[in-house]
Amino acid sequence: MKNSSIINILVPLDFSESSLNALETAIAIAKQQKAKITLLNVVDSSFMFGFKGVYYISEKTIDSIVDVSERMLNPILKTLKEEHKVCSTMEVKVGLVPQCIVKAASKNDVDLIIMGTHGASGVRKFFIGSIAQKVIKISSCPVLTIPSSQKWLNFNKILFPIRPIKGAIEKYDFLQKLIAHTSASIDILILASTFDEKEKELLKSLVKQLKVKAARDKIKISGSLTVGKKMSHSVLKVSKSIEADMIVVTSNISSDFKQFFIGPFEQHIVNHARMPVLSIKAKLTNPDSQVVIQQIHESFPSQIPAFG
Repeated sequence: MKNSSIINILVPLDFSESSLNALETAIAIAKQQKAKITLLNVVDSSFMFGFKGVYYISEKTIDSIVDVSERMLNPILKTLKEEHKVCSTMEVKVGLVPQCIVKAASKNDVDLIIMGTHGASGVRKFFIGSIAQKVIKISSCPVLTIPSSQKWLNFNKILFPIRPIKGAIEKYDFLQKLIAHTSASIDILILASTFDEKEKELLKSLVKQLKVKAARDKIKISGSLTVGKKMSHSVLKVSKSIEADMIVVTSNISSDFKQFFIGPFEQHIVNHARMPVLSIKAKLTNPDSQVVIQQIHESFPSQIPAFG
């Protein structure tokens, strides 16, 4: 990212407790960063079509739903501007929820998406959780997922797992922006599957790079090592034991489309973490990057149109 701070934050709202909790986190970060917040509500179009794509909701009904969403967003927007003094705007879109979120992030040149991991309850709870997963998978910008267990207004202790993969250190550069105006410290967790000589040398190199960056930025770091196959379980266990405020994970990207999507490691952490998780994609540096991006945009079901 070109800017040395976070400028634009996107907060998807479905008015559930989880999404409003995420908004409070966004407000705290926006005040620290002097960033703008864009509120986004998406009227889900997937329920408006039959299995064969037959349209059965009138435009008048859709307009009414959009109007209700706008009226619910207006007082929230007013509070952001008048009470919190945060520059903010709002949008209501009709379409597939993950696709609309990612499109809005791209259109508004968003630096960070902050969203809840779950909705209200029952089926809706599962549905929102799946949306968060999809947004993490397809978003090119970092996504901070906020669980509804408590309010997260400060991040003092960050758990930073390091795996022997490409992009393992890249996530630090964005994290540094997020905690630049705080007194947060970073706990490194070195994750090794077998810890053979090749893996050991790579991990030592990655840790050295991170230490150099942290020393430059005057950020306090400490570290530990775990060896084994169940890396995500180790991350969650350590995050609980050190009472971490945030876990930072990264996804490796290659020209192989399947490799773009977050794997079991990231999915398990996002699904089960009791604290916020910052998910950051490794940079696309190969010539096929545009092909991968195009495949991402084409990965949504074509039989369910998106509006707006």
